[in-house]
Amino acid sequence: MLTYLEIWRGLTAAERTQACAAFLGANDEMSRQVRPAVLLALATAMRFREKFLKTQPAAKQADWLAARAAGPAFRAHHDGFLRAWLVQDHAAMIERFLDVQGIPHTGCMLEGEPAAPDAGSLAKGIAAIREQWGDRNSAIYLAFLLAEGVTEPWTALPAALEASGLRPAEALSAAPPA
Repeated sequence: MLTYLEIWRGLTAAERTQACAAFLGANDEMSRQVRPAVLLALATAMRFREKFLKTQPAAKQADWLAARAAGPAFRAHHDGFLRAWLVQDHAAMIERFLDVQGIPHTGCMLEGEPAAPDAGSLAKGIAAIREQWGDRNSAIYLAFLLAEGVTEPWTALPAALEASGLRPAEALSAAPPA
């Protein structure tokens, strides 16, 4: 099982920048709560005043954050960076994964507390997203789910991944499609 840091390190520089931009622009409650601490840590790392940093264009902030996000001051926030990026840039893949299994959702968010799908159902979801989005993108999403912890409703995910033959660590180390 990969950690958030290992997933982060498996992303390309462009993907890390996209993830930081998604996080900085995300409007969900978790991102809004954590963003001030991330910006303060970034300002400190760059020896900028926080006020100056906040006046800079979002693209510049994302570039600066991506360049420093593997550092210790930001490791606790990789889950938020990855979550924002997956929800913003990979929503169709997440929705397809859920649809194939008949899991009720609104956008990328589960509705209520659905019953845990079995390994066979999860395998169908894995096959569907691999077919459309390839091993690498599928692995990023599935590794993220595993990094969240093998809890409801994803308890059968490790078995489904094993049965599918998809190895997230290997898929992440492969070059992304051009």
